[in-house]
Amino acid sequence: MMNKVVKIIISLFVVFTMSLSNVQVTFGLTSNEEISMIKGRLKEHFLSLDTIDDGSKVETCYVSKAVDYLKLIKEDGSFDDVNYKANNNAANGAAWSPYLALDRLQAISIAYSKEGNVLYKKQEVVNKLEKALKYWAEQNPRSTNWWENQVGVQLRFSRMALFLEDVVDEDTENIMLKKLLEKVPVKYGTGQNNLWFDQNYLYYYLLTEDSEHLHDMINNYLSYCLVTQKDDKTSEAVQVDNSFYMHGKQFYSNGYGMSMFRDMSFWIYMFRDTSFSLGKDVINRMADYMINGTSWTIRGDIQELYLGYREYKYSVGYKNYAAEYIEPLKRMIASDKTHAKEYQGILNNIENQQITNGKNGNYYMWRSGYASHMRNHYGVNIKMDSNEIIGGEWRGSWPNGNKGQLIYWTSSASSTISVDGDEYTTVYPTYDWAHCPGTTTAARLVQDYSNSGRFTNGTSHTIGVSNGQYGACAYAMDKKGTQVKKGYFFFDDEIVALGSGITSSESVEIHTTLNQAKADNVLVDGDVISQDTTKTIKNSKWIYNNKVGYVFPDETTVTVSNAYQKDNPSLWAEEKKASTPRTFKAYINHGIKPSNQSYSYIILPNKTSKKVSEYADNNPITIVANNENIQAVRNENLKQTQINFYKAGTLEYKTGYKVTVDQPCSLIIDESGKQRKITLASSENQSNTTIQVKLDYGQTTTKTDFITPSAPYTGSSMTLNEDDSNLYNASSSLSPYDVKSAFDNDMSTYWQSKSNDEEWISFYAGNSYISELKIKWGDHYASDFDIYTSKDGKTYTYLKSVNQDVTDSTISIGGIYSYIKIVMKKTKGSYYQIKEISCKSQDALTYKKPVEVSSQYNDELKKENAVDGNTNTRWGSKRDSNDNWIIVDLQKKCSIKALNILWEAACSDEYSIEISLDKKNWTTIKDKLKSNQSLYDQYLFDDNVYGRYLKIHSTKTRIVNGKNYGISIYELVAYGSEEQEDMNYSNIALNKSVETSSQYNNELKKENAVDGNIKTRWGSIRNSDDNWIIIDLEKYSKINKIQIDWENACSDDYTIEVSADKKTWQVVTETKTNASLSDIHTYDSYIYGRYLKIHSYKTRRVNNKNYGIGINEVAVYGDKSSVVNENQNIALNKPSYSSSIYKSQYGSEKAFDGSVDKTSGKESRWVSLRRKDNSGKSVDYQWIYVDLQNYYDISKIVLNWEAACAKSYKIQISSNGKNWKDITSVSDGKGGKREFDYTDQTVARYVRVECLEPSTVYGYSLWEFEVYGNRVKQPKTTNLALNKKSSASSSYKAQYDSSKAFDGSEDATSGKESRWVSLRQKDNKEDVSNQLISVDLGDYYNVNEIKLNWEGTGAEKYKL
Repeated sequence: MMNKVVKIIISLFVVFTMSLSNVQVTFGLTSNEEISMIKGRLKEHFLSLDTIDDGSKVETCYVSKAVDYLKLIKEDGSFDDVNYKANNNAANGAAWSPYLALDRLQAISIAYSKEGNVLYKKQEVVNKLEKALKYWAEQNPRSTNWWENQVGVQLRFSRMALFLEDVVDEDTENIMLKKLLEKVPVKYGTGQNNLWFDQNYLYYYLLTEDSEHLHDMINNYLSYCLVTQKDDKTSEAVQVDNSFYMHGKQFYSNGYGMSMFRDMSFWIYMFRDTSFSLGKDVINRMADYMINGTSWTIRGDIQELYLGYREYKYSVGYKNYAAEYIEPLKRMIASDKTHAKEYQGILNNIENQQITNGKNGNYYMWRSGYASHMRNHYGVNIKMDSNEIIGGEWRGSWPNGNKGQLIYWTSSASSTISVDGDEYTTVYPTYDWAHCPGTTTAARLVQDYSNSGRFTNGTSHTIGVSNGQYGACAYAMDKKGTQVKKGYFFFDDEIVALGSGITSSESVEIHTTLNQAKADNVLVDGDVISQDTTKTIKNSKWIYNNKVGYVFPDETTVTVSNAYQKDNPSLWAEEKKASTPRTFKAYINHGIKPSNQSYSYIILPNKTSKKVSEYADNNPITIVANNENIQAVRNENLKQTQINFYKAGTLEYKTGYKVTVDQPCSLIIDESGKQRKITLASSENQSNTTIQVKLDYGQTTTKTDFITPSAPYTGSSMTLNEDDSNLYNASSSLSPYDVKSAFDNDMSTYWQSKSNDEEWISFYAGNSYISELKIKWGDHYASDFDIYTSKDGKTYTYLKSVNQDVTDSTISIGGIYSYIKIVMKKTKGSYYQIKEISCKSQDALTYKKPVEVSSQYNDELKKENAVDGNTNTRWGSKRDSNDNWIIVDLQKKCSIKALNILWEAACSDEYSIEISLDKKNWTTIKDKLKSNQSLYDQYLFDDNVYGRYLKIHSTKTRIVNGKNYGISIYELVAYGSEEQEDMNYSNIALNKSVETSSQYNNELKKENAVDGNIKTRWGSIRNSDDNWIIIDLEKYSKINKIQIDWENACSDDYTIEVSADKKTWQVVTETKTNASLSDIHTYDSYIYGRYLKIHSYKTRRVNNKNYGIGINEVAVYGDKSSVVNENQNIALNKPSYSSSIYKSQYGSEKAFDGSVDKTSGKESRWVSLRRKDNSGKSVDYQWIYVDLQNYYDISKIVLNWEAACAKSYKIQISSNGKNWKDITSVSDGKGGKREFDYTDQTVARYVRVECLEPSTVYGYSLWEFEVYGNRVKQPKTTNLALNKKSSASSSYKAQYDSSKAFDGSEDATSGKESRWVSLRQKDNKEDVSNQLISVDLGDYYNVNEIKLNWEGTGAEKYKL
């Protein structure tokens, strides 16, 4: 109970009002007095409302109807019509019955304190509320959804506790207070979920008048909810582009983000001008988020189609979706005078939809795929998804059967075109969700609710380029069997929409929808489309509806309607559907299964029909290209060309001017000023990628070099003057000594600053461990300079200072830094000069190296993901485990300088880093480590750390939301160098005979690669990725070292292979050229052969060009060998697995250790579970397999059975350890040593013996399991059956023929399913169970895997 004496004293103070127009300042109040004032503000706010918007509810309850609710409370405190035992999830619009009780009790509680209400201060109210709340506590209603239990219930209890403080008895008050503490908040937590948890405790500390804890909650909890996420970790937070993420990488600014803005504004306003006020940094973050982010989505109403499938909250008085922002904006206007004018502009636009929203420009939220183009008189917004960006999630609940995933197409580059702002909201109740504006999709509703109703795209090509005033979007869609390239190009008076490469395997029509909005004055080429009609018009030049025109550069056939749409599936109330006006809809029909079709149209917002007609006759726009590789539009009036490159290519964008790019990207070429400017953006997965834009005109060639930003800024736009570069920057440059000269590998050129004051140079250093920085100074060198480093090129951190009077500086760096800045502070000259800057770096040792793990959760989270160089894939261990580890085989003894670990949220609270030379004896480098809050751990090793095997061993998993998900690692990267060992052998490749795939010219002849002269080289032909060189060592040799010194034109994917006869080759190394351009490969146990081949499959681009490959020298160290070592047991000591073991000393590894030790009790053999010890259990089926760790063409398998052999078994191979192919079947029951030879190509990584029937009751026992063969390059798999000719014994209906099983589509639309269906027993009296389906692959293939995706339960028995 509160201290009543204090309350009596406080009551003597001036009554403070809650007027939004007045900001009050408090002077000389104690903390408790301030708390009392804050509670007064809260009460006055809620007393001003008749109903409260709490989201999920059974029905809207009103304070004005509280007297009716009071009558419904029974003697025991219950409501007859409330099911207190209901436990359903209310997240997706379903009603959770117990909410009805709380909403009524909340209304009654407020009515008790509201003067003029019939329940004001009545004792009957107190008595019934005490009974009702105690009854609730006894029943303790719980939902299966955490939100109801930890947020929804607390929202109601917090207000009731506020109004019933010192009104109800102590037990009742404690029930409410205890409920507020159910979920402990997260310190420094971001996002709306954490804000909900925080405010439960805010209420608790206000009610208990605990000022110390209240300050802590505000400063260390609430203030962090709005913190911007500055790394690439997907989290529920504001993003750097001011969009908002929730439920993964999903644009939720107008869902959870709206709730966050609403609730943060509420507490900012309530705590204003007290010692509890939120800091200025929080106020500024609010302004940045709304003014520079969310407001770009608002013009009259929220321009996001995704919202429209569910009703806006008209039951609480809102007139549209944006109305929910009105009160929060008013609160911010009162609380933040600095930004009040900008907030007021947004508010004016919502309250009066024909007023501009204050935006006049172009903005792209690259983290979320949302583009906005605003002018004073209109707005156009585009929403896109990708294979990473989630387009949305289904949160609806069909009351009477599933009618479709209405919002599936809303992120497929959908567009909204707003002039007045009510174009869409008025027609949402009867919307046709198969025709979302701007999209090119199948004209059907999707039934896909997988992944919790969340949907994405099949490609990563989602780009928005913007210079702040103009912009373009590029979207490569691959959804449900339909592919299309879609582009939007934004100018002042028009927006150009292009589509190309439209191809589909769908069995329904593919439509490009121009728009679907409120109908008003619908015209086609000036002819009226009367109400309640739908027409298909051929050769249309232009269309008009409700102040918006659509012009076709080429006459186009279009279907236009002006009609009611009341029969469409809808979640809206019937009365809303009945009052929905006629809808305008226009689309281009591409037909069924179109191939490489296209479209183009120009949107003219806020124009009269006369202006649209005139524009159609005199179109100023030039569509330069519209194909599946390039889309480009030129606006000659603006002197501007916008281009979407879906792949590297060249385009003549105007007569005599060609532009070439070497990576997919989107460009704006602005020629309106004296200096040509280029703005570029890439997709979000192209982090730290070099992109060159080359312009050729006349005799001039310019090269503008971009380095795309690090995450989370990847995807943002960059603008450079033509021929500039952002790979390096300087504070100043004295022409012609520009900053490029410090990085051109030319000592005769140099950079020169303009002054001898403080000057700087910054540059992109790559993603490797940098050991040294070298600076070659000119005559005017810096004697005093500082080194700074950065991960993103934006925020730099001081590293060290250097003081020296030398012209050559070598600075130790010892870290992993993407960007380096040199800040020059002192020189004896009049300026600074630098001839050359270079870094000594070391490559990633772990990249695509063999990996072992303690466990693997599923095939998607496979172990190889942790070393694949892709931060979007990850390995995950099994769940509910604390002992988890990953081992990487570096394949050679290495010196490790640094280590990076990028964790998923399922990380470690205690782990160690260990190293080993033999994988048996481990040395702990660091222990008792804990994943840091950023989930990015980086370690630099000052002392020498040597080893071949690297282990990360977690002994305590971090609990996430109360669950143990095991551990998960996106990427594990170790940096360092291979240890060089002394070799006594000579170079046996010197001046030997050479063959090559090609030769560029006589100067770069093949013999140069083995002439012993590092200054000469062999070069292949250019623009080629498949290049090789073969060296004849003249004698069969044993080799323990190979050194390849490359020219800059090196390889990003090559193999080293050996052969005895130049016919059969064995791969011994598969790798890429390292950063030093000198690859040294050592072989502890030797490799053997007469011929050595270096085979490159992918050329490394140099300055964005393919020069083929160039090798300065190949040195092969070894000696002739009299021993022919062709047949090695490639399974020896490799990782192995078995279905069971009899005892721990008989593990599967004993069959691969090379030993046949038969000492009793110490036998080196695998033994399975035995029938003898398992009476009544089925233990006859067992298996054992080996992971060869690389791919081999298997020539022989040897099984050495103990007496307990298999009577019947199969030998199988696999490429993934999951899907197995039989290569031998045995049923003769013979034991002992069995050899099986394979002459046909048998390529595999895994080899298994599947034991079917034992010969004795002692299970199965193998002394040794040996495998022989030649290593080959990892094969690339493809679906050989896709769209190939097929046949079947029967088909249920014509639409279910055999071709549907090979079309790559899994369309499950009822009646249109893309599947083969045979005749059904249900429809036939005769037996039709024996059926077949076949496909002709068109040629002979080595098939290593077959996948069958059955509908339903599939066949009970079948053969392949």
